Amino acid sequence: MTTPLPCPCCGVALRHIESLARSFQPPRTYHEWHHVEDNGCWLRKRVGKIILTTTDDEVEQAETIAAWNRRSNPEAPGAPMGVATHRHKKRGTEYAMIGIGKMQSEHWIDPHGGALLDSVDMDEVALYRSVDDGSLWARPRYEFEDGRFEALPAAREMVECHKSDTPERVCFYEQDFYVLSNFSAFTIMWEWTKLVGLVRFDTSEAVYHFMKFKANVPTAQQFQLMERIRRAPSAHEAFKLAERNKHLRRPDWDKVKVDVMRDILRAKAAQHEYVHRKLLATGDRELVEDSWRDDFWGWGPNRDGKNMLGKLWMEIRAELRNQQS
Repeated sequence: MTTPLPCPCCGVALRHIESLARSFQPPRTYHEWHHVEDNGCWLRKRVGKIILTTTDDEVEQAETIAAWNRRSNPEAPGAPMGVATHRHKKRGTEYAMIGIGKMQSEHWIDPHGGALLDSVDMDEVALYRSVDDGSLWARPRYEFEDGRFEALPAAREMVECHKSDTPERVCFYEQDFYVLSNFSAFTIMWEWTKLVGLVRFDTSEAVYHFMKFKANVPTAQQFQLMERIRRAPSAHEAFKLAERNKHLRRPDWDKVKVDVMRDILRAKAAQHEYVHRKLLATGDRELVEDSWRDDFWGWGPNRDGKNMLGKLWMEIRAELRNQQS
């Protein structure tokens, strides 16, 4: 039995599962790995840092063993070999969904034809297996969910549900205090530069990601990215733009991000009477950003996160009450 390889980023032991082929331009081969401790799924290019710790023969041998184990072991991740969960609408081919992973890559792309490069690092990818020949495939998650695939009955057992959601129902009517979310549709007037003055942002989420790149003297790339974030068609797209360009962040961001968020929330409450009123209507109750993903701004998957967004809102609530007294 071989010793699991260490992850070059965090040191956690990794278990090699099977190679994943995908038709990129130029073609590339990725490998699927799992953190041994949490079974988190990751992808890395064949020429990536992890593969270089083994010989080509060892990699090929591991692939052969893993492929055989997957076909003979019913406990392998994902649906059994013969159970199709999704069908490609155009081609009619059927696949068994394995799950959602994250791409690890140092490859940079230029999707808009401009000078700014976007990274695919940490983008979510759908992992799925052909029920015909067992080949594994990886595709950007947004492409897998954009309508080109249709879910089959077996997919119902793999649906991720939160709160009141069920495999048959998605609840999209937000809770009473959704106004406190950074994704809620309340515009913010925020300073672009001293010379330009205030400009309009669609959400406080967009302002937050904008500020990640607003250094004392921003570079041309940072300016271009800041404008793209401001004009992003949704808060989610603003988030994705920021995530793909982490290399351009201002160097002091981790030190100032809480103070920046506090100022953004103050502006939101000051510029929208409804937000101001709803915040005070929470009384003395604890405010929680009940995100199941974010354990810094929210309470995270185990409900033991820092909940910094909730704490900042409670701080601002106290400020507003003091102003009234």
